[in-house]
Amino acid sequence: MSKEKKDISDIKNAPQQHENPDCNRSFLEFVNDAGVRLYKCSICSREFCKKQQIMRHIELHKDVRVVYSCNLCSSQFTRKDSLQQHERLQHNIMSKKCYKVFPFK
Repeated sequence: MSKEKKDISDIKNAPQQHENPDCNRSFLEFVNDAGVRLYKCSICSREFCKKQQIMRHIELHKDVRVVYSCNLCSSQFTRKDSLQQHERLQHNIMSKKCYKVFPFK
């Protein structure tokens, strides 16, 4: 695999994971653990190690952003995961991952 940066237009064609028989880790896991930045934003040239990071970053460049609002207070967020974190920490909302019930304050 070449060491050149991946442009955001190349994300769908990102390198596939290849297993390393010596350590049982995929190549991308190894590269990301080493801090190598594989993806480069073509708009601002910021670099990222993981596809998920650049996909989240790309949202910052969009003209129209989705706003996620808390149903229990007036807080608003530009990312869904930020709203979920707010609900969990501020309002003790039930976890959607483990389905544990937490009391409301």
